[in-house]
Amino acid sequence: MAKIERFEDVEAWQKARDLTRQIYAVSNDGAFSRDFGLRDQIRRAAVSIMSNIAEGFERGGDVEFRRFLAIAKGSAGEVKAQLYVALDAGLIDQTQFGSLHKKATEIGNLIGGFMRYLSRESASRESQVKNDKIPKRSWRMAKNTQPHNQQAMFDADRPETLDSGPVTCLGMTFPNDEERRKHFLGILREKLKDREFR
Repeated sequence: MAKIERFEDVEAWQKARDLTRQIYAVSNDGAFSRDFGLRDQIRRAAVSIMSNIAEGFERGGDVEFRRFLAIAKGSAGEVKAQLYVALDAGLIDQTQFGSLHKKATEIGNLIGGFMRYLSRESASRESQVKNDKIPKRSWRMAKNTQPHNQQAMFDADRPETLDSGPVTCLGMTFPNDEERRKHFLGILREKLKDREFR
């Protein structure tokens, strides 16, 4: 996706601007110009597409932007519905209807695609932040360091997390032999429990 620095860079906004211009032109001609209710309503709907894309962008933040994009998408649907009214009332012909309806549909699809893109980007960032917050535990400690009791007990209960090399903790060196390592781990757990309840 091309880099977007201003709301004017959003393709859906550009096409909504063109649609609005066409809506104003067609509703300013003949009988349509005298049907004040429908004329004003379809114009407001077209302007709403542009306005909500711009406002959502300027507010900053994907959540707010998606909310305003959803409103803009709804306004594109409203334009299409009102085009049917204008067609049925004989205010526009089939050619005008087809052209404007196609453009409004395209805008709605562009907005929907943009919303999905923002949702994926937001989910990706949230996942990255969550992963960054997961603490990376290491059971290996320098000699004579004093571990946090609860943390050390947690890791001591997970011998599978130990590597194959000797480990030094609380001044004790754990050998490679699995059975002897487990024996030393039991001693370590008891030491930590005694320390915690002092």
